[in-house]
Amino acid sequence: MRFDSTVTVQGPLFKGNAGRVFKEGVKNGIQELVEKGEEFIAERARPRDQMPGMFLTMNEAAPGQHSKGHYRRSISTEVKNLTGIIHDGGVVYGPWLEGISSRNQSTRFKGYGIFRRAREFISRNAQNVIDKHVRRVSRKLGGR
Repeated sequence: MRFDSTVTVQGPLFKGNAGRVFKEGVKNGIQELVEKGEEFIAERARPRDQMPGMFLTMNEAAPGQHSKGHYRRSISTEVKNLTGIIHDGGVVYGPWLEGISSRNQSTRFKGYGIFRRAREFISRNAQNVIDKHVRRVSRKLGGR
């Protein structure tokens, strides 16, 4: 006894561009995560009333000691291939503000840990954001 079967596959997944479409979807997810992280950092690097001493406003600080927003403006992002980077542009006092400078060891100021907290925030949200983009790609490729 002999049994022959023919299966015909068609659709975007089998046209050869699925890898490119999938990669683009993941890249869009990474871009969204980087933007959320940048927003998280910028929000915390803004002068705040509820956290005395952190990026003081002109009304709160001694003359000439208020935050002028330079650090917040220095924060930028890059997405290359499938890697997202958020950085402060190499601002010389960035490590001190973060709390990773050797100067933090010898003073009471232990840093704000803004980038550390942003990393935790991104980690908590990464699965949902990437899943959303993968589902979008799946629908685009004919899935559900």
